[in-house]
Amino acid sequence: MLTFLQFLAEKYLEEKLIMYNQGKRYGQIVFLAGGAGSGKGFAIKHFMEKEKFKVRDVDAWKTAFMKLADTTDKYPEIKGLSLKNPRDVMKIHKFVKDKGIKEKSLDLLLSDVNVKNAPNVIFDITMKDASGINAIIPKLLEVGYDPKNIHLTWVLTNYYIAIENNRTRKRTVADDIMLLSHEGAATSMYEVIKGKIPRGLDGGVRVILNNRDNTIPWA
Repeated sequence: MLTFLQFLAEKYLEEKLIMYNQGKRYGQIVFLAGGAGSGKGFAIKHFMEKEKFKVRDVDAWKTAFMKLADTTDKYPEIKGLSLKNPRDVMKIHKFVKDKGIKEKSLDLLLSDVNVKNAPNVIFDITMKDASGINAIIPKLLEVGYDPKNIHLTWVLTNYYIAIENNRTRKRTVADDIMLLSHEGAATSMYEVIKGKIPRGLDGGVRVILNNRDNTIPWA
């Protein structure tokens, strides 16, 4: 007789769509953790209700600034950079960090929040440490988000698959940064599993086992 794990290994793992707080359209915060190339964008599209969320993704800002630099006279220091070049990726990352875009965009997002219809937001992060979450949560609580509606989801992907994803996607991360992001995410999530949950996060903690090649869409 097969054990449960043997059954999964020989057959398949059936996943269900994640519906945060039964699919509420307002008031839900999701910190989506995962190393570079783990396929968080794929997970958002296929395993979560993307249409109900605003996705806060640093990579989108990088692309926007690069396009602005290439088409105008603004930001000559990043003109001509390519997201397929790991060194250029580091340069644009430093540019966005030095500009304080994360902090400014978060303040803008939360400036007009109404407690009754506070938007659902997904924070696309690596979570190589918990400092990012710890800096954001107090601001969320201040404008009225309920700790029970603040969730953490880890996109866990085989590292070799992540490496291949990194090579074929639009933005390529250097190998050492790639490894550090996955090691950091795994270490941080291990701490969470042991009970060291960020203060103010009292919603669900979930893991998405991500592998697009073995994902079979089902309606």
